[in-house]
Amino acid sequence: MRNTRRNAALLAAVFLNALFGIVLIVGGIWLIAVDGSWYYALAGVALLATATLLFQRKASALWLYAALVLATLAWALWEVGLDWWPLAARGDILFLLGLFLLTPWVTRPLL
Repeated sequence: MRNTRRNAALLAAVFLNALFGIVLIVGGIWLIAVDGSWYYALAGVALLATATLLFQRKASALWLYAALVLATLAWALWEVGLDWWPLAARGDILFLLGLFLLTPWVTRPLL
């Protein structure tokens, strides 16, 4: 039963990262086409890479995701400064997904 729960949590993490990655890549390509920010496409690629590493049960997925969160924070601060609501809107989903990635059900199968 414990392995089933861990496998389900890991599969959910893979699915969520892949889903958000694809959405960000598609939206990011559109933004690039209209001379917008490259951040979204690059973040989507990082999320897909994270999903791939999670699927392979590699702990480096968590390090890649941490780098994405730090890059997102730097980009958001550069874009909007310390204005709370725009800053929160740029990192909310990534932060929540990151909390999920830190749960024991996801991290234990990676060890």
